[in-house]
Amino acid sequence: MKFFGKDHEQDKHFVEIRNSLELVYWVASDADNFIEFFNELINKNNLSTAIDNLEKSKELLRNNKEKIKHHLSGEHLDCALILYEFVEYCVSEFDIKQSDNTINESDDIKLTRMFNAEESFRFRYFPYMTQDVEYYRLRSYSEFSRAAKEMITFYTYTDDLDKDHIEQKRKEILEYFRVANYWILRSNQDLNRYRSAAFIDSDYGIACDSSGLFSSEYHQLQVEYNLIWQGIIDAQKEIFTQICDSNSETDEINFLEFHNKQFLSSLNLVGFKINKFILDTMKTELPEFDLLSPKTIQDELQFLKV
Repeated sequence: MKFFGKDHEQDKHFVEIRNSLELVYWVASDADNFIEFFNELINKNNLSTAIDNLEKSKELLRNNKEKIKHHLSGEHLDCALILYEFVEYCVSEFDIKQSDNTINESDDIKLTRMFNAEESFRFRYFPYMTQDVEYYRLRSYSEFSRAAKEMITFYTYTDDLDKDHIEQKRKEILEYFRVANYWILRSNQDLNRYRSAAFIDSDYGIACDSSGLFSSEYHQLQVEYNLIWQGIIDAQKEIFTQICDSNSETDEINFLEFHNKQFLSSLNLVGFKINKFILDTMKTELPEFDLLSPKTIQDELQFLKV
């Protein structure tokens, strides 16, 4: 972050708070992903686990709100509040026990609202970031969200509309995917250059009290995260391409959808591990979470047997 290095104590508090908030996000996203995409795995025990995780994440969210008030000021405070408000919103959206009005909304309305919230968050958060691995990831998310929002509208088009207009929109969506891929490749380039010195100004470096000691485990988690995200971009782009192709096979689209769901589960799991690694390094007390994503990850042979 641009404000790192001016107040070491605040830096450490911010790193702990940021990783705690991001951990809350992954726990809530894990429950939402499970309920949304894996109905066949829902039973009393798994549902109880999801609810228990959400309640613990809400408590962790409340604890971090207090930490923000008592330990941060200036830019540290302003930036942390932006992240807190976004995570609080996501936890509310992902909550299984939502109001009837929210439950009855169409998926398109929910997704559009979420994409708009993400766009607003990134617009406010970007100015505090340095151009590093995380910054390039967020740039990639932004382009992916633009593609996803346009896809929601694109699927409602009919043959009555101007074919040139539809073709132009199709090209715009593919361009968003191309740029999303470009930014994650930029993030990969930074990761490939990561050495001990690069960790000093990162969450890991601050968590280790700027010792600069290289962590191959932390680096590998970051590499794995980027690979998964790149897989999501490629899978979603290919799904869109196949749907636009009148000759596409349903089985092929279903197979791509299977891969996309697997990527989303893996992203939740690795994102959680990254934040927990930092928090464990800082010896932060955390509740025990039992993520559901590992139960949803299958190999291709399991899918083909279905």
